[in-house]
Amino acid sequence: SSESGLWTENQHLKEKIMNNLDKNKRILALRFILVSLLVAVWGFVCVKAEDLVNELKSSTTAVRLNAIRKLGISLNDERIRILSEHLLEEKDNYLKVEIMEIISLSGSTVAFNAITKQLEDKNPYMRSVAVLNLGKFKEELSLPILKKVLKEEKNRSVKLTTISAFKNYKSTAAVETLDNLVSNPNEDKDIKIASIKVLGAIGGPYSEKVLKKYSSHPDKELRNIVDVELKKISEESKNKKK
Repeated sequence: SSESGLWTENQHLKEKIMNNLDKNKRILALRFILVSLLVAVWGFVCVKAEDLVNELKSSTTAVRLNAIRKLGISLNDERIRILSEHLLEEKDNYLKVEIMEIISLSGSTVAFNAITKQLEDKNPYMRSVAVLNLGKFKEELSLPILKKVLKEEKNRSVKLTTISAFKNYKSTAAVETLDNLVSNPNEDKDIKIASIKVLGAIGGPYSEKVLKKYSSHPDKELRNIVDVELKKISEESKNKKK
């Protein structure tokens, strides 16, 4: 029985040793993967911007996309300038969207001006993408441009997208712009509904005051949406006081 007990103890010891070996192997494997990822990322970051400019001139879409993404990994003034200039030259809409989404996060006026230029695109979808990305910039920079879009844009879809971009704003000027859309008797109903919902999303006392004007609107659907948005603002105000 003592031999049997010894054999069992040896088996447990072997299993313990094997488990430890497996654990060490897993740790080593994870370390290897982590180091490989770090090397790959470092390789992306360390690529010189001037080396990527030639790739942006490639006739192959995949090569240009790769260059755009590499430039976007570690944005600085030089890379923002390169991408902004390429946005004005690029013909592929998918790549243009990619560039806008990258440079809009920089807050740079160079990037802002390049994206604003896309509002001249004949494709409504590209104008919508431009509007959404302009909405990511500081309000004092982007609000005047978006107000102009609402005034001049003929495409309903682009106007609706522009209204949704107002969710990023909190100013009196933004609320007043939306108020004017709701109060305009000639404005499209969907535009009014979108404006009411964004007023609710902006929230605050001034939005609440504006929305209350429409709580007795003759259109029942609009009236109901106003009530929903006012409740949201009220609940949000209560939660802040807790």
